[in-house]
Amino acid sequence: MVRHHAAGLAGVIYGIGVFLYAAAAIRLPSGERQLRVERSAHYLNGRFMNLVERPIITPGYSMLGESYKTLFAGSPRREPADGIPSARPASFE
Repeated sequence: MVRHHAAGLAGVIYGIGVFLYAAAAIRLPSGERQLRVERSAHYLNGRFMNLVERPIITPGYSMLGESYKTLFAGSPRREPADGIPSARPASFE
């Protein structure tokens, strides 16, 4: 039962994160930022063009599939094989 609640909570948190990211990603520039975009050498025909086309996610994978694998499918790399070395910062001494 606890696992179902954890999965539901993870889903809600994931959904909120996607919503907030999408809202920030689709916001159009205005004011000084818009002027900087328009002055850029990459601004052509009313659009900002990247030098190299990059896919949002690697071909052959889906965001939903990768999210499912991360949250629910067993992964052999969830825990490190050996201890992780660490050093105590000088500010804590």
